Amino acid sequence: MAEDLTKPLLGTKKKAWLAARFAVLSLAGLLISIFFLVHPGGGAVDAPEALDESPAARVRRVEALLATPLSEAAAGDLRTTLPGAPAGDETVQFSGYVRISETKHMFYLLVLAAEDPASKPLACWNNAANMLYVESPVGVGYSYTTDETGEDLKSGDQSVAKDNYDVLVGFSRGTRTSRRPDLYLTSESYGGHYVPTLAQYIVDHDTTGMNLVGLAVGNPYTDPLENMRAAWSAPTGGGP
Repeated sequence: MAEDLTKPLLGTKKKAWLAARFAVLSLAGLLISIFFLVHPGGGAVDAPEALDESPAARVRRVEALLATPLSEAAAGDLRTTLPGAPAGDETVQFSGYVRISETKHMFYLLVLAAEDPASKPLACWNNAANMLYVESPVGVGYSYTTDETGEDLKSGDQSVAKDNYDVLVGFSRGTRTSRRPDLYLTSESYGGHYVPTLAQYIVDHDTTGMNLVGLAVGNPYTDPLENMRAAWSAPTGGGP
C-alpha cells in the first residue's frame, strides 16, 4: 500500500472544521504551480498578436523549440505576448482551458523555459523550467463551470485533488509526444493541503505514467492550530 501523505494534514474533526472555514479566505488567492512539459487542448484566451511574426511562423518556431509538433488545439492556445510586456519579449506562453468534465473548465497558463524548454523540467522560474499555472478549484479566477445547480462549486481537498489530476491528464492527452518529463508540484498557503493531496492522488491512482519527482509548498496552511500559533509567534519574535 502506498504511504499515506495526507495523514498529518487531517487531524481532528475540529481541525478539519477550522480548515474548511479558513479555506474561504484562502481560495481566492490560491494559484497552484505545476511544472509539466506537455500541452493541452482547450479554448483560447484572447491576447495581443505579435506584430513581427505570422501565426504559422510562430507555431513553427515553438515546434522547433519543443522538438515536437503542436496539436491544432495547442497551436490555438499559443501566445507570445502579454498586455504591458516589454517590447521585444519573446517568452513563449500558452493559455486557455482544460475541460475536465461536462461542465468544468480549468484555466491554465503555461510559460516555457527561456532556453531549450524541451530538456528543462526542473523548477527555478522559467529559465530552468516549463511553468504551468492552474487556477483551482473551479470557480477561482478564470476557471468556471456551466453547471447551474452549484454542485461543481462544492469542493473539498479530495475532489480538488482529483480535478487537478484530471487537468494533468488532459495535458497529456493534448500532446503528440510520449515523453513523460519530471513533474514537480508547488504552491503556497492553502496549497499546503492541495499539493500533498494531489501528490497522494497521483501515487494512488495514476495509470498514465506521470513522473512525479517532488513537491514544495511555501508558507503552507496544513494544520490550523499550528498555523495560528505561528501567526502569533512569528511577528512577536517567538520564532516559527
